[in-house]
Amino acid sequence: MKETDSLLRDEREVKERQKMSTKRLQWLVGAAILVVTAYTVFFRAATNTGGGGVQSGAMMGAVSNGMVGGDRDSHGCIGSAGYTWCAGKSKCVRPWEVDMDSC
Repeated sequence: MKETDSLLRDEREVKERQKMSTKRLQWLVGAAILVVTAYTVFFRAATNTGGGGVQSGAMMGAVSNGMVGGDRDSHGCIGSAGYTWCAGKSKCVRPWEVDMDSC
């Protein structure tokens, strides 16, 4: 009888320790999430320039160079739109739209 009581008591103690361990782990995970969130918010606030949005270097270059498509060559062909000069036709063409053997 004493042995059975002792085993039951030991079993209850083990279960209590497991519950405490689980609660401690949950608390630590919650605290870690809170710290990471706070750090992220602080970091974003500290690096915010108030520019109204993020622009890549390519976008900033396009804005500073003028209108998109304003890159005409000596013949007036817009290279960014795929146009090249065709001497045979004396006009700007897109190579995938015409037979380049005639150029």
